[in-house]
Amino acid sequence: MGVAVKNDRLANAVLYLLRGCPDAGLTKLLKLLYFTDYHHYRDNLASVTGVQYVARARGPVVDRYEEEFDALERRGVLASREKMVLGHDKPKKEYLRLIDPDMDAFSESELATLDHVLMKYGQDTGVALSKMTHEEALPWSFVWDPEAPGGLIPYAMFRWLDNMADERDVATATERLQQAKVAAPSEDRP
Repeated sequence: MGVAVKNDRLANAVLYLLRGCPDAGLTKLLKLLYFTDYHHYRDNLASVTGVQYVARARGPVVDRYEEEFDALERRGVLASREKMVLGHDKPKKEYLRLIDPDMDAFSESELATLDHVLMKYGQDTGVALSKMTHEEALPWSFVWDPEAPGGLIPYAMFRWLDNMADERDVATATERLQQAKVAAPSEDRP
């Protein structure tokens, strides 16, 4: 069954996530993909999907996701439907998997990350996941520019942000600098 997606990393990740969250709407699916690549890159310096992410108003998304998902539908990998949600004026778009993922496409670490993402985020709504991706000191917050939406989010940011100084680091550095100034020899001394 996985022949149609044998070498398609994005398709297999989408199918795997939809197998774990069959009711995922478009927003939730996009955020699950993002968290999959975010966590796997942070831990393994490699993407699961092989796609790029861009900063949009509602957070990071797969670059040209509309085209990517349309192509998966044309290939018979996915089907989409519109579903009304209580309390919303517009229907949400859901994707249904038509085939199973090719499990041989994933490494052990990729499967572990996919399972981790499903366990950690699978019960959250798309809206809740979207809010999580907007948190301060996450890649989207550094790239997002309302004047120029769609900026590319480099994968390197997924690791770089883990090494940013926090308030405690800044306080320690300031204290050490002050100690160094006191301990430095005076120019007036021989």
